[in-house]
Amino acid sequence: PLPGVGSSAASSSSSSSSTTSSSGGSSSSGALGFRQPSSQLLLSCDEGAWGVVGLMLVAWLHWHCGVCQATAVQCVSQALGVTLNEAVLSEVQRLLVVRAKERFSRLMLTWAYGGGSAEVSGDLVGGWTERVAMRRCLSPDGCLGASKGHFYLELKGLHPGRYHYKFIIDNNWDVDPEAPKTLDSSGNWN
Repeated sequence: PLPGVGSSAASSSSSSSSTTSSSGGSSSSGALGFRQPSSQLLLSCDEGAWGVVGLMLVAWLHWHCGVCQATAVQCVSQALGVTLNEAVLSEVQRLLVVRAKERFSRLMLTWAYGGGSAEVSGDLVGGWTERVAMRRCLSPDGCLGASKGHFYLELKGLHPGRYHYKFIIDNNWDVDPEAPKTLDSSGNWN
């Protein structure tokens, strides 16, 4: 079995997830240490889909369980009896990292309190002298988290940290009444 996956050491942290026998081993475990319900899930897939399932399983073992990728590939290949395309796995993992970085460096601002025009100014958009126009959502299905009629602005490439900003609604500076605010050294709420 894979170290830390389905072994009695791993299952001791979650008593309801595994049945242990009196000898301390996991009952009904397969080569990867999976309990029977997981094996049944794999068996319900078409045999042609096992390669895709195998790639997902390797990725899960590697990213979630911390298993070395080469070990995960070897064990999953052996357990499922399939040859996994490691080039595809590497490309999928590369894309996951790229998309995760994009997602975590993205911020969506919305203004749901009316107005004819909306802009944002402050640290988020290059400084207090900069103004970036927000878009009004016209779709009945909403726009990137904003409801129809509300303003929204998607910002990408932000680094983790604290940013001060304000909305400019119809040329009047305002703050979101629902968002946390801080008082700056000049006595302004941001």
